[in-house]
Amino acid sequence: MTIRPGAKCWIALAVFVLCADYWLIRNGHDTMSVVFGDSVVHPVRRWYVMAAWGILTVHLFANIADGMFPDTWKRYDPIGALARQVRSKGNFETNVAFTQDPA
Repeated sequence: MTIRPGAKCWIALAVFVLCADYWLIRNGHDTMSVVFGDSVVHPVRRWYVMAAWGILTVHLFANIADGMFPDTWKRYDPIGALARQVRSKGNFETNVAFTQDPA
């Protein structure tokens, strides 16, 4: 079984969050979840957190392949738009190993 690079990044992100929260708890600091919760109820930071959360949610759900959400969601996905722009400018191919020699 081959694990795709994107899946490896999700695994790395999960490991990072677990390790960071463990370190924060061991050293008597607030966890990332506590800081997130505090930011959501803060009168100024709430808007930054909600905007980032909303953009990430649209990005993740717009890319579900089974048609669960309308394709029009892709129009509102700034992260996906940036990825498409980078791919179109740089002659990138998706799901191609970086170790292959260009033909």
